[in-house]
Amino acid sequence: MRIVKLPQRQFGQIDIADIQFDVHSRDDIPAVLKGLQYIYINEPICEKVFSCLEKAIEPKINLNTGRPGMELWNIFVLATVKLAINCDFDRLQDLANNHLLLRHMLGHSGWENPHRYALQTLIDNVSLFRPDVLLEINLIVVEAGHALLNVESSKPLKARCDSFVVKTDVHYPTDINLLWDAMRKLIEITGRACDKHDINGWRQYRFNLKQLKKKYRKIQNSRYSNSKDETKKQAQVDVVHQLYRDYLSLAKQFIERSEHTLIVLAHLHSEVIVSSYCKWIAILHMQKGKLTK
Repeated sequence: MRIVKLPQRQFGQIDIADIQFDVHSRDDIPAVLKGLQYIYINEPICEKVFSCLEKAIEPKINLNTGRPGMELWNIFVLATVKLAINCDFDRLQDLANNHLLLRHMLGHSGWENPHRYALQTLIDNVSLFRPDVLLEINLIVVEAGHALLNVESSKPLKARCDSFVVKTDVHYPTDINLLWDAMRKLIEITGRACDKHDINGWRQYRFNLKQLKKKYRKIQNSRYSNSKDETKKQAQVDVVHQLYRDYLSLAKQFIERSEHTLIVLAHLHSEVIVSSYCKWIAILHMQKGKLTK
Protein backbone atom coordinates (compact mmCIF):
# COMPACT_ATOMS: atom_id res chain seq x y z
CA MET A 1 0.00 0.00 0.00
CA ARG A 2 1.39 3.39 -1.01
CA ILE A 3 0.09 6.94 -0.84
CA VAL A 4 1.55 10.12 -2.28
CA LYS A 5 1.36 12.19 0.92
CA LEU A 6 -0.40 11.49 4.19
CA PRO A 7 -3.06 14.26 4.48
CA GLN A 8 -3.38 14.02 8.27
CA ARG A 9 -0.54 15.68 10.15
CA GLN A 10 0.76 14.54 13.52
CA PHE A 11 0.65 16.62 16.72
CA GLY A 12 3.33 19.27 16.60
CA GLN A 13 4.28 18.54 12.99
CA ILE A 14 5.33 21.62 11.04
CA ASP A 15 3.50 22.14 7.79
CA ILE A 16 5.81 22.11 4.78
CA ALA A 17 4.55 25.56 3.79
CA ASP A 18 5.63 26.94 7.21
CA ILE A 19 9.20 25.64 7.17
CA GLN A 20 11.62 28.54 7.67
CA PHE A 21 15.00 28.67 5.91
CA ASP A 22 18.11 30.71 6.63
CA VAL A 23 18.11 33.27 3.81
CA HIS A 24 21.86 33.81 4.25
CA SER A 25 22.77 30.14 3.88
CA ARG A 26 24.81 29.32 0.77
CA ASP A 27 24.56 25.56 1.20
CA ASP A 28 22.98 23.52 -1.57
CA ILE A 29 20.53 21.49 0.55
CA PRO A 30 18.40 24.48 1.76
CA ALA A 31 18.24 25.72 -1.82
CA VAL A 32 16.90 22.35 -2.98
CA LEU A 33 14.39 22.24 -0.11
CA LYS A 34 13.16 25.74 -0.97
CA GLY A 35 12.40 24.52 -4.48
CA LEU A 36 10.54 21.51 -3.13
CA GLN A 37 8.58 23.79 -0.81
CA TYR A 38 7.58 25.98 -3.76
CA ILE A 39 6.30 22.90 -5.59
CA TYR A 40 4.31 21.80 -2.54
CA ILE A 41 2.60 25.12 -1.77
CA ASN A 42 1.55 25.81 -5.38
CA GLU A 43 -1.53 23.64 -5.77
CA PRO A 44 -1.59 23.35 -9.62
CA ILE A 45 2.08 22.35 -9.74
CA CYS A 46 1.71 20.07 -6.74
CA GLU A 47 -1.22 18.22 -8.33
CA LYS A 48 0.76 17.64 -11.53
CA VAL A 49 3.78 16.40 -9.59
CA PHE A 50 1.63 14.12 -7.42
CA SER A 51 0.01 12.74 -10.56
CA CYS A 52 3.46 11.90 -11.92
CA LEU A 53 4.49 10.31 -8.65
CA GLU A 54 1.46 8.01 -8.79
CA LYS A 55 2.80 6.67 -12.09
CA ALA A 56 5.88 5.46 -10.24
CA ILE A 57 3.72 2.80 -8.55
CA GLU A 58 3.71 -0.50 -10.38
CA PRO A 59 0.24 -1.25 -11.88
CA LYS A 60 0.09 -4.64 -10.13
CA ILE A 61 0.41 -3.02 -6.68
CA ASN A 62 -2.84 -2.42 -4.81
CA LEU A 63 -2.94 1.11 -3.37
CA ASN A 64 -5.47 0.30 -0.66
CA THR A 65 -4.30 -3.00 0.83
CA GLY A 66 -1.05 -4.42 2.13
CA ARG A 67 1.71 -3.15 4.35
CA PRO A 68 2.18 0.66 4.24
CA GLY A 69 5.18 1.71 2.18
CA MET A 70 7.17 4.93 2.12
CA GLU A 71 5.15 7.92 0.99
CA LEU A 72 5.84 8.89 -2.62
CA TRP A 73 6.44 12.49 -1.54
CA ASN A 74 9.25 11.30 0.73
CA ILE A 75 10.73 9.24 -2.10
CA PHE A 76 10.59 12.31 -4.34
CA VAL A 77 12.26 14.52 -1.71
CA LEU A 78 15.05 12.02 -0.97
CA ALA A 79 15.68 11.28 -4.65
CA THR A 80 15.83 15.00 -5.47
CA VAL A 81 18.30 15.68 -2.67
CA LYS A 82 20.45 12.73 -3.72
CA LEU A 83 20.58 13.94 -7.33
CA ALA A 84 21.14 17.58 -6.37
CA ILE A 85 24.14 17.01 -4.10
CA ASN A 86 25.39 13.91 -5.96
CA CYS A 87 25.78 11.84 -2.80
CA ASP A 88 25.74 8.12 -2.10
CA PHE A 89 23.10 6.30 -0.04
CA ASP A 90 25.26 6.37 3.10
CA ARG A 91 25.30 10.16 3.19
CA LEU A 92 21.62 10.28 2.22
CA GLN A 93 20.84 8.06 5.21
CA ASP A 94 22.75 10.37 7.54
CA LEU A 95 20.93 13.42 6.16
CA ALA A 96 17.51 11.78 6.38
CA ASN A 97 18.10 10.83 10.01
CA ASN A 98 19.89 13.95 11.28
CA HIS A 99 19.30 16.96 9.00
CA LEU A 100 16.58 19.00 10.73
CA LEU A 101 15.21 20.85 7.69
CA LEU A 102 15.17 17.71 5.59
CA ARG A 103 13.28 15.84 8.31
CA HIS A 104 10.76 18.68 8.44
CA MET A 105 10.30 18.32 4.68
CA LEU A 106 9.79 14.57 5.15
CA GLY A 107 7.13 15.17 7.81
CA HIS A 108 9.11 14.04 10.87
CA SER A 109 8.84 17.16 13.01
CA GLY A 110 6.07 16.03 15.36
CA TRP A 111 6.24 15.19 19.05
CA GLU A 112 8.32 12.14 19.87
CA ASN A 113 8.88 11.21 16.25
CA PRO A 114 12.05 9.09 16.35
CA HIS A 115 11.52 7.64 12.88
CA ARG A 116 14.84 6.43 11.45
CA TYR A 117 15.61 5.39 7.88
CA ALA A 118 17.54 2.18 7.34
CA LEU A 119 20.07 2.08 4.53
CA GLN A 120 18.36 -0.74 2.64
CA THR A 121 15.00 1.04 2.97
CA LEU A 122 16.41 4.07 1.18
CA ILE A 123 18.05 1.96 -1.53
CA ASP A 124 14.85 0.00 -2.23
CA ASN A 125 12.53 3.03 -2.26
CA VAL A 126 14.63 5.73 -3.93
CA SER A 127 15.44 3.25 -6.71
CA LEU A 128 11.71 3.25 -7.58
CA PHE A 129 12.07 6.83 -8.82
CA ARG A 130 12.41 6.00 -12.51
CA PRO A 131 14.13 8.32 -15.04
CA ASP A 132 10.94 8.72 -17.11
CA VAL A 133 9.04 9.99 -14.04
CA LEU A 134 11.92 12.35 -13.23
CA LEU A 135 11.90 13.71 -16.79
CA GLU A 136 8.16 14.37 -16.66
CA ILE A 137 8.47 16.18 -13.32
CA ASN A 138 11.44 18.13 -14.66
CA LEU A 139 9.31 19.48 -17.52
CA ILE A 140 6.62 20.55 -15.05
CA VAL A 141 9.19 22.36 -12.89
CA VAL A 142 10.74 24.12 -15.89
CA GLU A 143 7.32 25.35 -17.04
CA ALA A 144 6.64 26.60 -13.51
CA GLY A 145 9.97 28.42 -13.51
CA HIS A 146 9.13 30.12 -16.80
CA ALA A 147 5.76 31.20 -15.41
CA LEU A 148 7.38 32.48 -12.20
CA LEU A 149 9.89 34.58 -14.18
CA ASN A 150 7.20 35.61 -16.67
CA VAL A 151 9.34 34.34 -19.56
CA GLU A 152 8.09 32.57 -22.65
CA SER A 153 9.47 29.05 -23.09
CA SER A 154 10.63 29.87 -26.63
CA LYS A 155 12.87 32.74 -25.50
CA PRO A 156 16.45 32.09 -24.32
CA LEU A 157 17.21 32.30 -20.62
CA LYS A 158 20.29 33.70 -18.92
CA ALA A 159 21.47 31.37 -16.19
CA ARG A 160 24.47 30.90 -13.91
CA CYS A 161 26.03 27.60 -12.94
CA ASP A 162 29.15 26.27 -11.27
CA SER A 163 31.65 24.06 -13.07
CA PHE A 164 34.20 21.66 -11.69
CA VAL A 165 37.10 19.63 -13.01
CA VAL A 166 36.58 15.89 -13.45
CA LYS A 167 39.58 13.64 -13.08
CA THR A 168 40.35 11.80 -16.29
CA ASP A 169 43.17 9.91 -17.96
CA VAL A 170 44.89 12.41 -20.27
CA HIS A 171 48.07 11.13 -21.83
CA TYR A 172 51.03 13.30 -22.77
CA PRO A 173 50.46 14.46 -26.37
CA THR A 174 52.95 13.09 -28.88
CA ASP A 175 52.66 12.81 -32.65
CA ILE A 176 52.18 9.04 -32.62
CA ASN A 177 49.46 8.96 -29.94
CA LEU A 178 47.62 11.94 -31.44
CA LEU A 179 47.63 10.13 -34.77
CA TRP A 180 46.36 6.99 -33.03
CA ASP A 181 43.55 8.93 -31.30
CA ALA A 182 42.42 10.47 -34.58
CA MET A 183 42.71 7.16 -36.48
CA ARG A 184 40.75 5.35 -33.78
CA LYS A 185 37.83 7.78 -34.05
CA LEU A 186 37.96 7.83 -37.84
CA ILE A 187 37.87 4.03 -38.15
CA GLU A 188 35.09 3.74 -35.56
CA ILE A 189 32.95 6.41 -37.24
CA THR A 190 33.61 4.88 -40.66
CA GLY A 191 32.70 1.37 -39.53
CA ARG A 192 29.51 2.44 -37.78
CA ALA A 193 28.43 4.65 -40.67
CA CYS A 194 28.97 1.80 -43.14
CA ASP A 195 26.98 -0.57 -40.94
CA LYS A 196 24.15 1.93 -40.74
CA HIS A 197 24.05 2.68 -44.49
CA ASP A 198 24.91 -0.84 -45.74
CA ILE A 199 28.20 0.17 -47.35
CA ASN A 200 30.76 -2.56 -48.02
CA GLY A 201 34.44 -2.37 -47.16
CA TRP A 202 34.52 -1.79 -43.40
CA ARG A 203 33.02 -4.99 -42.01
CA GLN A 204 36.27 -5.74 -40.12
CA TYR A 205 36.86 -2.24 -38.79
CA ARG A 206 37.41 -3.55 -35.24
CA PHE A 207 40.11 -5.90 -36.54
CA ASN A 208 41.64 -2.96 -38.44
CA LEU A 209 41.83 -1.02 -35.18
CA LYS A 210 43.70 -3.89 -33.53
CA GLN A 211 46.17 -4.10 -36.41
CA LEU A 212 46.91 -0.37 -36.24
CA LYS A 213 47.22 -0.49 -32.46
CA LYS A 214 49.84 -3.26 -32.75
CA LYS A 215 51.96 -0.95 -34.91
CA TYR A 216 51.45 1.85 -32.40
CA ARG A 217 52.48 -0.34 -29.44
CA LYS A 218 55.60 -1.52 -31.22
CA ILE A 219 56.72 2.09 -31.60
CA GLN A 220 55.96 2.79 -27.95
CA ASN A 221 58.06 -0.18 -26.84
CA SER A 222 60.98 0.54 -29.18
CA ARG A 223 64.14 2.20 -27.84
CA TYR A 224 67.26 3.64 -29.40
CA SER A 225 70.47 1.81 -28.62
CA ASN A 226 72.94 3.16 -26.03
CA SER A 227 75.72 0.98 -27.32
CA LYS A 228 79.12 2.52 -27.97
CA ASP A 229 79.28 0.52 -31.19
CA GLU A 230 78.11 2.87 -33.93
CA THR A 231 77.09 -0.06 -36.12
CA LYS A 232 74.66 -1.38 -33.49
CA LYS A 233 73.32 2.11 -32.82
CA GLN A 234 72.65 2.71 -36.51
CA ALA A 235 71.03 -0.70 -36.88
CA GLN A 236 68.62 0.09 -34.04
CA VAL A 237 67.88 3.50 -35.54
CA ASP A 238 66.95 1.78 -38.81
CA VAL A 239 64.67 -0.61 -36.92
CA VAL A 240 62.86 2.25 -35.14
CA HIS A 241 62.48 4.24 -38.35
CA GLN A 242 61.05 1.19 -40.10
CA LEU A 243 58.46 0.83 -37.34
CA TYR A 244 57.41 4.44 -37.91
CA ARG A 245 57.21 3.87 -41.67
CA ASP A 246 55.03 0.78 -41.17
CA TYR A 247 52.76 2.71 -38.82
CA LEU A 248 52.41 5.63 -41.22
CA SER A 249 51.90 3.36 -44.22
CA LEU A 250 49.01 1.52 -42.57
CA ALA A 251 47.48 4.80 -41.37
CA LYS A 252 47.74 6.20 -44.89
CA GLN A 253 45.88 3.18 -46.29
CA PHE A 254 43.01 3.69 -43.87
CA ILE A 255 42.88 7.43 -44.58
CA GLU A 256 42.64 6.82 -48.32
CA ARG A 257 39.91 4.24 -47.77
CA SER A 258 38.06 6.69 -45.53
CA GLU A 259 38.25 9.42 -48.16
CA HIS A 260 36.73 7.02 -50.69
CA THR A 261 33.98 6.17 -48.20
CA LEU A 262 33.39 9.89 -47.66
CA ILE A 263 32.59 10.25 -51.37
CA VAL A 264 30.12 7.36 -51.15
CA LEU A 265 28.46 8.89 -48.08
CA ALA A 266 28.23 12.27 -49.77
CA HIS A 267 25.96 10.70 -52.37
CA LEU A 268 23.70 9.54 -49.54
CA HIS A 269 23.33 13.17 -48.33
CA SER A 270 24.35 12.30 -44.78
CA GLU A 271 25.60 15.80 -43.90
CA VAL A 272 26.25 15.12 -40.21
CA ILE A 273 28.48 12.13 -40.88
CA VAL A 274 30.24 13.82 -43.80
CA SER A 275 31.09 16.91 -41.74
CA SER A 276 32.42 14.69 -38.96
CA TYR A 277 34.55 12.83 -41.49
CA CYS A 278 36.03 16.02 -42.90
CA LYS A 279 37.11 17.14 -39.43
CA TRP A 280 38.87 13.86 -38.60
CA ILE A 281 40.51 13.54 -42.01
CA ALA A 282 41.93 17.07 -41.71
CA ILE A 283 43.39 16.20 -38.28
CA LEU A 284 44.85 12.98 -39.65
CA HIS A 285 46.57 14.70 -42.55
CA MET A 286 48.11 17.21 -40.14
CA GLN A 287 49.44 14.55 -37.76
CA LYS A 288 50.66 12.34 -40.58
CA GLY A 289 52.50 15.30 -42.07
CA LYS A 290 54.27 16.00 -38.76
CA LEU A 291 55.39 12.38 -38.45
CA THR A 292 56.56 12.23 -42.05
CA LYS A 293 58.82 15.23 -41.46
